[in-house]
Amino acid sequence: MSKFCIRIVLLLLILFFYSERICSQNYQLADSILRVAEQSNSDSIKMMCYSRLSEFYRGINAEKQLFYSNKTIFHANQINNMHFAIFGKLKRVVSIFDMGETDNAFKEMEKVIKEAEAYNDSSLLASIYNQCGVLHRQTSNFSEAMKYLTKAIKIAEEIGREYDAAGSYNNIAIIYNSQGDTSKALEYFKYAIEIYKKDVNKTNYAKLLVNTAIIYTHKKEYNKALEMTNEAMEIWVKMDKKAAIGETYSCLADIYDAMGDDKNAFKYLNKSLEIRTALNNRRGIAESYGRLGNFYFKQKQFQLAIPILEKAISMAKEFSLLELEKESHNLLYKIYKETKDYQSALQSLNNYLIIKDSLFNTENLKTIELLKNKLDKEKNERELELTNIKLKNSELELNKQKQKFIFSIGASALLICIVLLIIAQQIKSKRINKILNDKNRLIEEKNKSITDSINYAKRIQSAILPSLKSVELVLPECFILYKPKDIVAGDFYWFEKNENSVLYAAADCTGHGVPGAMVSVVCNNALNRSVREFNITEPGKILDKTRELVVQEFSKSDEDVKDGMDISICNLDVSSKNQITLKWAGANNPLWIIRNNKLIEYKPDKQPIGKTENPSPFITQLIPLSKNDIIYIFTDGYADQFGGENGKKFKAAQLKELLLSINHKTLKEQESVINTVFETWKGKNEQVDDVCIIGVKV
Repeated sequence: MSKFCIRIVLLLLILFFYSERICSQNYQLADSILRVAEQSNSDSIKMMCYSRLSEFYRGINAEKQLFYSNKTIFHANQINNMHFAIFGKLKRVVSIFDMGETDNAFKEMEKVIKEAEAYNDSSLLASIYNQCGVLHRQTSNFSEAMKYLTKAIKIAEEIGREYDAAGSYNNIAIIYNSQGDTSKALEYFKYAIEIYKKDVNKTNYAKLLVNTAIIYTHKKEYNKALEMTNEAMEIWVKMDKKAAIGETYSCLADIYDAMGDDKNAFKYLNKSLEIRTALNNRRGIAESYGRLGNFYFKQKQFQLAIPILEKAISMAKEFSLLELEKESHNLLYKIYKETKDYQSALQSLNNYLIIKDSLFNTENLKTIELLKNKLDKEKNERELELTNIKLKNSELELNKQKQKFIFSIGASALLICIVLLIIAQQIKSKRINKILNDKNRLIEEKNKSITDSINYAKRIQSAILPSLKSVELVLPECFILYKPKDIVAGDFYWFEKNENSVLYAAADCTGHGVPGAMVSVVCNNALNRSVREFNITEPGKILDKTRELVVQEFSKSDEDVKDGMDISICNLDVSSKNQITLKWAGANNPLWIIRNNKLIEYKPDKQPIGKTENPSPFITQLIPLSKNDIIYIFTDGYADQFGGENGKKFKAAQLKELLLSINHKTLKEQESVINTVFETWKGKNEQVDDVCIIGVKV
């Protein structure tokens, strides 16, 4: 159960995380993941589902993020999965931080770091150091932020994780910008953008566009700032990222405010506040209040500015947003001074200076500078190391040249002989290379000819198979999953419509590729003759006659040919709407029916279609059907596929569980899920056999 469900979860997670075309349905996918978690008995599946849900609710609902983080930790501990347990604890820290419990969040973070360092997973540790740096940056503790971000970059670069390093560079750029070093900030932003631009998931790229737009706003390059912000907005809208849209509206407000466009600045400030309020993003609401208070101050609407700024200060204290609290006190000081409320102005000024001193004391700035120098020093050391290696290589090369020169003086005669030998060898090598090139060209031409022939055989085999449109006209609720291992296949599906019934089958001929395809042509022709020429409609007798024709065809050869096929064949009587009867026979391949969420299996005759010892007549089984029954026939390629975490076979038992878990879906949805689970299970492994599965709903 666990392995097949993991594949379903992976399907949902991949769709949820990467697809921009369905991002407007993220909440539906979140609900789907939750249903899978609640219906599964596997701790592995529950752990993966809850981990994805906790990530989804970040920035949207901190309480839900905390809830699902705790569930992730619980189920990870149940199966001793330390990686997910630690990662779940990291997400729990973030949710506690977003809920305003800053001190508690940092205490929890210390425990997570110690646990991760003991576990010694470099990739996980880099993520944790980066997140710790982000939290310190958000509380304006820039020295601690730089310390952890520098650690994250060092690990990420050592293990070749350039995307992780880019994230940390982005956060360092934000710190430089807050310190007024826009040139350094822009340098790091551009570096990170070039890395994230290559990523399929544009989330980090869009974030960097917004951050870089802020720098261009400070540099008064407003057109460039608007261009980057609008590009980011297009990405967020496609991905339906409400929280990010709110952040970007706030950035647009800043740009228009800097341009002196009060109308647009006020418009986007309110849009940002509306979204953050709808999401209950209290940290974002606090920031919006600060910006709105600043706007009212510039408009000299002091009576509107004062209560807004007081709200901003209150919420800034709640979330330890020292920079916001400082600037809000500064604005209140200016307002009270302007309105001649000197006592309140003095109090606001005092608060402003206290926070400013805590943010920009000499020791703090010195620590940031030391960390900056350390980061630059490490880069310079790496560059110097590369330069030294090049110099050493150059010295070695120079010494070799000197030795060659000395040797040439003392042994000029021998050198001439060597040169002659080399020339002779080159002539011989050219001759051999020409022969090899000619042979390679001939092989390529033959390979192309063979491939062209096989492709032509595929067109012939495709012409033999019934079209899906013709099948769906008679069986509107059905699917056919057909996945050849090679260009041509030994598996095939077969369909024949009579006056009152429909005959269809899934067949697996001996072998796959070209040999299997050749056998499939013989077997397909025998099936057609049994029905069309000999007018047989009973499945068991069809298989008897087909076996007779196949054996007869192969007996023409001087060799003892034992090739044949395994098959499951159905005769579905559709003449009566009240009672539908299924006649079925199988040669080594069974029939499954799902009725009322239960799977009923009908066993086949244990003999193939082909030459065999002690052949016996195939038995036709009469099966009364009920409304909404789903009939499945298939070959063994799906169950025999190697893959998963341990490289084992998928097996029939797991296929049964998969079909039971999705029987409530439409047949087309079932086909999509079955195909995706197969591809996920297979992974990078080679497909071992042809695959054919037919599902029909009554």
